[in-house]
Amino acid sequence: MRNDISSEELGNLLSNSGASAVTALNQPQLDILRHALGIVLGRSSTSESGRNHFVTGADGTDHGICMSLVELGMMQHHAGNALSGGDDVFVVTAAGRIA
Repeated sequence: MRNDISSEELGNLLSNSGASAVTALNQPQLDILRHALGIVLGRSSTSESGRNHFVTGADGTDHGICMSLVELGMMQHHAGNALSGGDDVFVVTAAGRIA
């Protein structure tokens, strides 16, 4: 996945996803995005991360946070399957990586 992006491309991604450049994310949302990307503050960056998934069940506390990120265009939601133990899988979008 490409990690460099121009301002114009960012604007297009955000407008196509329904997100806003001024969307303020709360700490739990930022924590989930970082965790999904395998980012440890002070030790890694999005360009170093090869990870991009977050698995949580519909009854989990994090599920609602992930769904709010889907609504903002920061994550995509995929229904659970045998590989995820039936839990839903969320992946970070290009807009979410920038956040």
